[in-house]
Amino acid sequence: MREAYEKIDRSTDPAGEPAIIARDREGRRLVLDLGDVRRRCDAFYGVIEKKGIVPELALSAGQIDLIREKMEVRGFDTLVWMQGRDRLPSAKEIIEKTIIEPDLIPPEFFGQATVQNIGELKEERPAEAYLLLTKSGGAEAWTEGKDPAEIAALFKHLGESGLTLREYLLIEGLANWRSRSGQRPDSVRTIGEFLLGSSLPNGEIVAVSQGAAGGLSLTSADRSMAHPSFGARGATVIPLADKIRE
Repeated sequence: MREAYEKIDRSTDPAGEPAIIARDREGRRLVLDLGDVRRRCDAFYGVIEKKGIVPELALSAGQIDLIREKMEVRGFDTLVWMQGRDRLPSAKEIIEKTIIEPDLIPPEFFGQATVQNIGELKEERPAEAYLLLTKSGGAEAWTEGKDPAEIAALFKHLGESGLTLREYLLIEGLANWRSRSGQRPDSVRTIGEFLLGSSLPNGEIVAVSQGAAGGLSLTSADRSMAHPSFGARGATVIPLADKIRE
């Protein structure tokens, strides 16, 4: 029941940025500390752009309610501040500056996505800055083996979309991929991800997986192509220019 969840705790951050706290359907206590989200995003953008750019996250009551609802119902536990569509660094730049190492394309796909042509991707996202709310840990188990078109329809029913490549790269950061210094990921993911928010000019969906050596494998797939080792994860886009459900 809603009243059983803990309320927003505004004492965790000196600047007054709240921590949004909820319990998901499995009873897990989830905490999104907005001050911590801002500082982590600011530090990561600093690696790419050599300066901090993330402002204080002043959310409306409606936006906080939406975030808490997704935490409760969908178990979303990851919040990221994203620059607007045209200001966000390119995927190639993110890969180069965060030392994410691309591997070879899995031979079973024969897709047309490469590090060289990912600048041509189509991504429908707000022109202004926005928050992205999603899950950690990779593709959601219930999406595995479904084709991109079916997964996209299911996400749309939930009021969600799939990740874009740039969102994926920023979310993952350096945590799960091997760097050129030889650092290995903490765990190896056996399920790749369809990035439903990014498509090539020919309509193929971008897909990523973790290579055997821990690097990032980049490929693409037709929207009707299902694969038992690929799924996706849903995400909610929260435009910061909007004031919803005040």
